[in-house]
Order: sequence, then C-alpha cells, then structure tokens
Amino acid sequence: MRNPATYRRGAAAVCLVLAGVLSATFIVLAAAPGWGSDGVARLQAVVDAGGTATVSFLAFAAYQLPLMIGLLGVAHLLRGRTPLLANLGATLAGVGAIGYAVYGGSQLVIPAMVADQSNLELFAQLRTDAEPLTEPFAALGMVGSVLGLLLLSIALWRAKLGPRWIPVTLWGFLAVEFAGTALSPAASGPVSAVLLLVALLSLAVLIQRSPVSAWTSAVDMPSLVEHGDEHPGAVTAG
Repeated sequence: MRNPATYRRGAAAVCLVLAGVLSATFIVLAAAPGWGSDGVARLQAVVDAGGTATVSFLAFAAYQLPLMIGLLGVAHLLRGRTPLLANLGATLAGVGAIGYAVYGGSQLVIPAMVADQSNLELFAQLRTDAEPLTEPFAALGMVGSVLGLLLLSIALWRAKLGPRWIPVTLWGFLAVEFAGTALSPAASGPVSAVLLLVALLSLAVLIQRSPVSAWTSAVDMPSLVEHGDEHPGAVTAG
C-alpha cells in the first residue's frame, strides 16, 4: 500500500456510502409498519412482504459494520477540536453497531421460518422464548446508536466541520426514527430513510474532501516521531 492515509480516508468514505444505501434499503423494505403485537401477526407480515422482507433483514445486519467504520472515520476528523465528544460518540456508535449486528443476525432465521406457513404459531413461540437472549442486544444497539449519533452530531456542530445542515439532518433522523415511528410507522419510515441516507452520503463527501494529512499517523511518517509530533493530521477546523 503506497499511501496508508489515502486508504484510510477512502475506506471511511466508502463505508459511509455503503451504510447509507443499506440502511435506506432496510428501512424502506422493512415489514414492520404492518406488524401487530402478536408474534404470529409479525411473521405473517413477513410472509405478506415476500422477498423484500428478506432483503430488509439482510440489509439491516449488513450495514452495521460499514456504519461503525465510517463513524470512526468521522470521529477521527473531529479528534482535534472535540476529542471528548468524538471519542464517546464513536465508542457508543460502535457498541450500538455490535448490538444491532448480533440482533440482526438472530433475525436472519425468520425468512426460513415463514417458508413453512403451517407452523407459524410454533415459530412465533420459539421467537418469544428466544427474546430474553436477543432483546438485550437490540436494546444495546438502539441506545448505543442513538447516543453515538447524537454525540457525533453535536461534535460536528461544535467543531463547525462541514455544513451546518449535516448535524441538523442527523437530529431530524433521530427525531423521526425514534419518535415519529411511534406515531406513524408507515409515514416515518421513508422520511427517516432519506434523512439518514443524505446525512451519511454528505459525511462521506466531507471525509473524501478532507486533506490527506488528516489521515496520516506518526507510523506513516517516522521522522515525525523523532521530533515528538505524534498527531500530524488532527483537524482543527474552526
């Protein structure tokens, strides 16, 4: 690898793009708006959604890793001006991504379950029995993701890194996704998908346009170590 700094910057930007596309796919295709409180009704909603529900389950599990990598990249850019918010936000977002990845992986059995429609009641009971194991990861994912995105968006605002509307868009997503869903799931889904997609794609552009020096470490430039400068690339945009 000729330039590790360029690779780090590119990887973070690409991961944000992937996370944006996959998250929008998950939200738009999710069968959740038609779900009832009954376990059988939830499985029946997946049956009614057909292949789109399967794609949604896969997208949900798949977008957690690129989201974590991309948000770590955002925190990397913020470390020079808002180190506390950036580090806490990235840590919580990472914890949230891990929690959602575990929970999302456990949900991948649902498409196989609904293929046998004669046993939906049995499968619904199995899912209910498994909830004490899976629900804590879902809760961890939700709390970590919400707090992580909130802290990183505040860090973006305070650091004045990028356009002001990027953190505002993230706040809008959090409000619509976690408050609007309780009021009108069918209407809030597409709106939250667009808000998150726009925010993540904008962050990807912001990262890709950042100077390569912001992604260079002392390991890449041994001469800097000799002069005692271990943080050559901290961004301190004001």
